[in-house]
Amino acid sequence: MQAYRSSPEAAPSPDLTGEFLVVGIGGSAGALDAFTDLLGAIPADAAVAVVVVQHLGEEHASLLVELLGAATRFPVAWAADGVALRASHVYVNPPKQELTVRDGVLRLSAIRHPPVSRLIDVFFASLADDRRERAIGVLVSGNGQDGVDGLRAIKRAGGLAFAQTPHTAAFSAMPTAAIQSGCIDHVLGAAAIGGEVARLAASPGAPWPEPAEAGGTPSLPPHQVGPVFARLLSAGGVDFRQYKQSTISRRIGRRLMLTKAPDLPHYVSLLEKDPAEVAALYDGLLINVTHFFRDAEVFAFLQERVLPGIIASVPPDRPVRVWVPGCASGEEVYSLSMLLFEALEAAGRPPAMQLFGTDVSERLIARARSGLYSSTDVSGAGAARLERFFTLTERGYGVKKAVRDTCVFARHNVLSDPPFSRMDIISCRNVMIYLRARSQRMLTPLFHRALNPDGVLVLGQAESVAAQHDAFLPIDGRFRIYRPKPGARAAGFVLPKNQAAVERASTERATFIMEDDSKPETDGVLREADRVLLNQLASNAVVVNPQLDIIEYRGDTAAYFAPQPGRPSASILKLARDGLAAEIRGAIEAAREGKTRVSRQATVAQGEEVRAVQIEVVPLDRPPHPLHYLIVFRAPPEAAGPAHPRPDERALWAQHVDQLTRDLHDVRDRFRAYVERHEARDQELRTTNEATISANEELQSTNEELETAKEELQSANEELTTVNEELHTRHLELIRVNNDLLNLVSSVHVPIVMLDSAMRIRRFTPMAEKILSVIPSDVGRPLTDINLNIDVANLAQLILQVSSTLAPVELEVRDRQGHWYSLRIRPYKTSDDRIDGSVLTLVDIDEIKRLRSQLGP
Repeated sequence: MQAYRSSPEAAPSPDLTGEFLVVGIGGSAGALDAFTDLLGAIPADAAVAVVVVQHLGEEHASLLVELLGAATRFPVAWAADGVALRASHVYVNPPKQELTVRDGVLRLSAIRHPPVSRLIDVFFASLADDRRERAIGVLVSGNGQDGVDGLRAIKRAGGLAFAQTPHTAAFSAMPTAAIQSGCIDHVLGAAAIGGEVARLAASPGAPWPEPAEAGGTPSLPPHQVGPVFARLLSAGGVDFRQYKQSTISRRIGRRLMLTKAPDLPHYVSLLEKDPAEVAALYDGLLINVTHFFRDAEVFAFLQERVLPGIIASVPPDRPVRVWVPGCASGEEVYSLSMLLFEALEAAGRPPAMQLFGTDVSERLIARARSGLYSSTDVSGAGAARLERFFTLTERGYGVKKAVRDTCVFARHNVLSDPPFSRMDIISCRNVMIYLRARSQRMLTPLFHRALNPDGVLVLGQAESVAAQHDAFLPIDGRFRIYRPKPGARAAGFVLPKNQAAVERASTERATFIMEDDSKPETDGVLREADRVLLNQLASNAVVVNPQLDIIEYRGDTAAYFAPQPGRPSASILKLARDGLAAEIRGAIEAAREGKTRVSRQATVAQGEEVRAVQIEVVPLDRPPHPLHYLIVFRAPPEAAGPAHPRPDERALWAQHVDQLTRDLHDVRDRFRAYVERHEARDQELRTTNEATISANEELQSTNEELETAKEELQSANEELTTVNEELHTRHLELIRVNNDLLNLVSSVHVPIVMLDSAMRIRRFTPMAEKILSVIPSDVGRPLTDINLNIDVANLAQLILQVSSTLAPVELEVRDRQGHWYSLRIRPYKTSDDRIDGSVLTLVDIDEIKRLRSQLGP
């Protein structure tokens, strides 16, 4: 193969900027074979840029550019600061420098994230931020857990993660750790990974379908994607039809590419057969892009301008309550807890707080509860907070118990489960941007209802409360922080219903139908109003919601409604002209009670004229929408013709008395109905109160049991902590002993071989490797399978003899070069005096033998 060692800019390549995939490959110095096998499977003209990152120590020099240049068909060069990535090129990170990518351009800097092995994680994290769904991370041969955190970042960004099959790797620790982390899409040999990358790069719209066009139209056929949603709902209880279909379609398309399913019907068949693929798709559809103190300016604003007011409004005997819907792996919940610790301390108050983090992913909730994060995850916390709120362990950074105790994590679907209440802060950042417009309109009034009057709602940079602008006041429009408007009521609040069970059952006998998100929530109600009006050939009408606000006018209604002085209002009772308000209210009450049509006669005054009008109220019952009303206005048959002028004073007074009499009768009837309803509801409340008292007693008993269980758990936790400390101490002692043994073995200039009870090699000294011709890979192999460099015909029998009689054996042997040694075989004894193998020692006696032969007998 031809070697390319020129700069990447010098070699010609297709102009694919922004379209090609970027593959980051992480490995150790011993991964050259894996690198060459992987690159050898990618065509030279593939729309792929490859960046190789090794975790070399600062004292090591690297010849990787020369070696890869001689073994691959690609232009290979050291990564240089400011070099733009190009397709069909390979870049290698230079030693002693940290490599990142930003806006498609490589950046080099001094190492800021020691140890050096973190270089792979740092590059993978920057690749995830820069290339998002066109990023691919690959881990090949290497030691430790390097690159696992970076692969998680790539997966969160929508990219792909590959790991080399451990048994094909020279050092299997690194790919094994990645596989165990659960973030790997495919486990393949190095060459097979290269072939898969080439397939993805060559696929149309690689690596998966492009986003849908504006307007939210799914890029996958609705009648085909419906069964996928049905299967996900049945498995996880989440209705993904409520999410934006462009994102969902793109991620389903990615799973089709990974599973090599030719089309959606075949993929649906795969989902029905393979629960693991259902779980993989479920996790792939959930967006998990978060880290500690994400958007630092928002947290700084909360700390300086918002939290002091929240703390001042909360009584001293009540904790500050915070809810974080869509908390993912919990970083934002813990960040807010730390912020509150600092704010309460500054206010001179004890750290009384309750934070609730909720999400629909059990896997993410479990990780949040563990409170264990990598150095990449906590990079935004800062040194001071790391020292105060975290504990560094062998597995990463653990959130301290004081912070974890303030946070509760639970599985909760904000679209279908009842909301939390009496919250001081709700932080729902970058959740609504993934939901369809109708779901977004449902969440805003829900958050308004869940907040305390002095509470605060924090949204993401691309989110707002525009649909409920009358119910919220902006604290800061740039950071999307709002508070409820005093006395305002959010329109459209509907308590979420857990429809998972109903829809899960319905999926067995019906196919999911994709809904058009471009039409408003009341579209079904308005269609029903059209149907009623067409049937009645009426044109003058209004449609009102349950709050009696007009949501649509039909025909010419100027004779019945007029704007009133003061603040604008949509209330039909405030807009109705003289004589109509009472009749409209009574008709709506009657229609609401009986859920049937109600007609009333009324007169309406407009200037000097009085008109007779017939009012008909029609309930519009279209589940799942709340009850709306169509109010139709007609001239009664006997009043057809032009409006007549106002009568004289006497006639007008008589007419007024008649109207008051009718109103009195209506009021009396309504009052009687109200009393009856009140008595019925009072009885229901008594029954409910008794049930509540009984339930309260049961809850008190359960609470006492839980308190007892909590004390037992605390006691067990203390015991486990003590045991863990003892184990940690013993682990350190074991490390020291092992280090002593390694140094002792390496410093002994005598050939020694230790065998187990099955005569398998357990350990040997460097001199044994030289004299007996054994190599490190022989550890674990039977000694009888190795062609040793000494002549001992019955070595196996001698070893068995020593193990059975416990008597050492010593004999003189020669190697193949004629050099004499004294072979001593002794039993291998454990600390409890058990025999667990044997020890072979060679002592050089060649000079003694030669002297004896010269001196003679």
